[in-house]
Amino acid sequence: MSVLRQTLASPRWSEPFLVFLVFFLAQVATLSMAELFPGDNRLLIATIASGFCASISATAAVLWIDRRHGRRYLGGMHISKRHMVSSIAAGAVTSLAAWLLAEAFPADKPLPSLVEGFMENGPAIMSWWALGLLVVSPIGEEAVFRGAVQGYVSSRLGQPVGIVMGALCFMLVHLPQLHGYWPAAVAIFALGCVAGVARAKTGTIHAAVLVHAAYNTVVMAFVLAARA
Repeated sequence: MSVLRQTLASPRWSEPFLVFLVFFLAQVATLSMAELFPGDNRLLIATIASGFCASISATAAVLWIDRRHGRRYLGGMHISKRHMVSSIAAGAVTSLAAWLLAEAFPADKPLPSLVEGFMENGPAIMSWWALGLLVVSPIGEEAVFRGAVQGYVSSRLGQPVGIVMGALCFMLVHLPQLHGYWPAAVAIFALGCVAGVARAKTGTIHAAVLVHAAYNTVVMAFVLAARA
């Protein structure tokens, strides 16, 4: 039994891979059941549900791994007010920079997006979308990329490599949504790096969640303002 416990306690590459796999499979499984959802907006509801399921599943997996390794992945629970404010500001500034980049290099054609569908199909769907974008996704995605991926890589290869690897994986997961629009890919990679630095500087994933949530909040504000 003692040998088994030592084996389970030693960090392995399979742990962040497991978290990533749980995150991906939960999304795919939920989207594959879109036809089973009620109403006329099955795809929209399934898309929202997939984000919720993936984030909750991945966060549960990271919490389980984190507990076994003495908060190796998530860090401590405490975050100072100064770090809180600076994390929110960093996320907002990153989103503003992304908007300037998009203005400088506009897309040749409109990117296909479900955003209009979320906003045009009633307050209930839009409310669930906003909750997912501003709360659930930041927690779940940061648990995966700044928690499992960056936490593991940093413990083996150092913080700079961990930050870059976490941001790169974060960008690659979002690539299918971007349809080749490179400024968006650069913006997402930059967001991953900023969140990774916040994670490294504060020692807790909570700072990265604040960066991500602030970024998404400003992006949503731009979308709503453009629509208005």
